[in-house]
Amino acid sequence: MEDFNPVMVAKLGRKLMCNPPYLWVQAIAAKYCKGRNFLKAPLGHNPSWFWQSLIKTKAIIGAAGFCWGVKDGVRLNIWCDPWVPDLPGFVPKLKTGTLVDRHINYVRDLIDEDTHEWKENVIRDLFDDSSSEAILSIPLPPARLVDTPLWIHSPSGSYPVKDAYLYCQKQKHHGTGDLTAAEWRKIWKLKVEHRLKLLLWKLAAEALPLHGRIHQEIFDHELPLASCPLCYLSVETREHLFLGCSLSRILWRQGPWPFLAEQFLSQPFHFWLKTILNESHLPLILRQHWRPFMLSVVIILDTIWMVRNQRTHGGKETNVEASIREVHSQYAAHLEAWHCDPLRQVCSWQPPHAVALKVNFDVAVKHSILVATAICREDKGGILKMRFCHRRGTNPLKGEALAARLAFSLADAFPGKVIYVEGDSQILINQVLATHLSPDWAIEGEVVTIQITAGRRPHSRHSRRLSRPSKRMLQIELMNTPNDGPNIIPLSLMNDSVTRKPNNIHKDSPIPNKMIGLIFQKPKEGNRI
Repeated sequence: MEDFNPVMVAKLGRKLMCNPPYLWVQAIAAKYCKGRNFLKAPLGHNPSWFWQSLIKTKAIIGAAGFCWGVKDGVRLNIWCDPWVPDLPGFVPKLKTGTLVDRHINYVRDLIDEDTHEWKENVIRDLFDDSSSEAILSIPLPPARLVDTPLWIHSPSGSYPVKDAYLYCQKQKHHGTGDLTAAEWRKIWKLKVEHRLKLLLWKLAAEALPLHGRIHQEIFDHELPLASCPLCYLSVETREHLFLGCSLSRILWRQGPWPFLAEQFLSQPFHFWLKTILNESHLPLILRQHWRPFMLSVVIILDTIWMVRNQRTHGGKETNVEASIREVHSQYAAHLEAWHCDPLRQVCSWQPPHAVALKVNFDVAVKHSILVATAICREDKGGILKMRFCHRRGTNPLKGEALAARLAFSLADAFPGKVIYVEGDSQILINQVLATHLSPDWAIEGEVVTIQITAGRRPHSRHSRRLSRPSKRMLQIELMNTPNDGPNIIPLSLMNDSVTRKPNNIHKDSPIPNKMIGLIFQKPKEGNRI
C-alpha cells in the first residue's frame, strides 16, 4: 500500500496539469503554480500538507511518462516542455554548432500554418538525426485542436491508476535475475507449450516449492533437511533434482539428445541454464539443432518434475522405463506439431468488381524503420497508383495508421469511383469507427485525418461477432449522403455464412476473407447525391 498511495495522489496532480474547471484546481493553481506548469511549480514557503503531497508525485507524473500530445503547438515551448514521446526526456536535441533563430521558441513555429504539416527542412536544420526523425513521426491532425497532456504508458493517454502502479512496480523491480533480458526472450520465444515456458521461468527464478527451498525460507534451520523423494541420497535442491538425481541422469542420457547434465553439478543452476540458452557455448551438433535440443530439455525437465510430484503427493513408485518412454513420446508429439501445416487459409488478393478500384495498405517493420505502402489496383490487377513513406520507429500500429492515411489519400484522388480500402489491422479500423472514444494517442493524428478525409466523423453501429475468428472480416462502406458527403458505416463481421454486401456492389463481387475492408466512394467535383 505504501507504493499505491502515491500513485493515487498523483492522479490529482495529473488533473491539475489538465486544468479542468474545478474550484480546487483553480485555487491550487492560483496559490502555488502562479501561471506555471505543475511540473515546474516550486514547493514554496509554508506549503500546505496537500501541496507537499502533490509535489512528491512529480517523479511519478513527470519522469515516469508525462508528455504533451502535439496538436497545434501553441502553448508548447520547444526547449523546455516534454513533447516528443519517442525521445529520452521527451525534449529534442540541437545539432552541434547550430544557431537558433530567436523567433523559433514554440512548437507552432515548426508547423506550416497553411498545410498544418511539419516544416521538414527547418526541423532537419535545427535538430540531430534522431530528434528530427522522432519529431517527423508525430502525426498532426488537419484540424486545429488543442495540445493535450499524455501519460505515454497508457494507449489512451489517460492516467489509469492501475497502469501507473504496475509501471512503478516494474521500475522498482526491474532486475532480470540471473538471466539477461536476451536470455529471457529466448525462453518466451520457444515453440513449446506455455506451461513448459512457465516451468523454465520458475526454475530460473527459484520459485519451485522444493524441500530445500522451503526449509531455507520457512522452517527452523536446526530441523533436519528433507531428502530428495526420488533417491533419498541428497537434499532436494534445483541442482540435485534436475541434474544430479539418479533418475535425472538416466533421462538426460537416454533422452532424444543425450546430454551429461551432471557435469554442471559443481556450478550454480543458472550457469547450466545460461549455457543451454546460448548456442555459442554448446557443441557444433547442438548449435545446428538448437530448437529440437531445447524441446528435449524442457520435456525432460517437465517429466522430472511430474515424477517427483507423483512420488511426493501420490506415493507412486518411480518407473524409469515409463519415464523414458514418456519423454520420447512427448518429444515426437511436439515435433509432429511443428511439421503440421498451419490451420489457416492463405489470403490472396481478390479483385473488385468491374466499376470499382481497390486500395491495399500495409506496413513492414525492420531495423527500427516503419515502411508504409498503399497500392491502388483496378479489377484486372493493374496498378494505377501507389504511395509509400518511411519513418523511424518500431510500433506496427503507428505504421498501419500511416499506411491507412496514405490509402485514403490515394482514394481521394479518384472522384466518383467506388473504392475498396483493405488492410489487416482490425484495431485501427475499430478506432476509426469508435467516434465516441478517443483513439490511442500514438495514432490520434492519423485516425482524425482519416475520419476527416472520409467527409465527417463516421457513424458506427454494433457489428455482429462470429464464433470463428479465423473467418472474420470487417466490412465498411463509405457512402455519399446529401448533407455531409462521404461517411463510414460498418456493415458486418462476415464469414462464409454471412453475405451482406452494399446495395451498389454487384451480387457476385468477391469479398476477401481475413481482411479489414473499407469501401470508399468520393463524389465528383460539383456533384452531390
